[in-house]
Amino acid sequence: MLDELFKRSIIMVREEKGIWYQMYRILLQFREEATGRVFRFLRGQVAPVRTLQDSLSSLLDDKVQQMMKSLQSQLRLIAERESAFWKKTLGLPLKNYPRKLSSVNDAPLYSGSGNWFTKIFEPVKKRMRKIVQYSISQNHSIDQTLDKVFGKDLPKEIKVKTWRGTEFQGGVLAKVRKSLQTLVTTSTYEMVSKVRKFAYARTDRVTALRSVSVWDTRTTSLCQEYNGLTFDSK
Repeated sequence: MLDELFKRSIIMVREEKGIWYQMYRILLQFREEATGRVFRFLRGQVAPVRTLQDSLSSLLDDKVQQMMKSLQSQLRLIAERESAFWKKTLGLPLKNYPRKLSSVNDAPLYSGSGNWFTKIFEPVKKRMRKIVQYSISQNHSIDQTLDKVFGKDLPKEIKVKTWRGTEFQGGVLAKVRKSLQTLVTTSTYEMVSKVRKFAYARTDRVTALRSVSVWDTRTTSLCQEYNGLTFDSK
């Protein structure tokens, strides 16, 4: 059982990376399309700045919706795979358990007072509007404006299946990448935890659980305190 669990853990890491790559692909697509809109606007400058600002905000909203749907569907698949793993390993009657999850709202994706995507991207939209307004008012060049808003390209290339994009740094999206990665990691393992708790409650083969934290730069003080503690599986 431990060998099978170890193999499953490796697969989970790959699944988490797969979700992140899909999210990052959409983020890079937004950057590319938004850059094109700013470039065309600055070349023509026949419309008010607010038109450009609204256009960028609308485009970002569309991409955020894509990210949400992508994360939801991928979390659903992970829940189904996790359920299938425990059904096979423990011989449990976990019939269609993931389908009983009414939505991915059960994961921390929507925990708290609002949608996590809203918390991540609303400040981005406000900052993007301000930087566009300021850069145009200061008569910055097209390249200067694009760098300030969307950051600078790096030589590193990103490939997700048949799609390719370029890594970047700086701009209004600088902090988004880290926030999204944290959201993907948290949501993935919260969903896995829910399926496992459901499985543990239906078997006598697992009587106790021990918390094991992965210690790296992202490990919170709370997770550090829980590391090594043992709990009754029921």
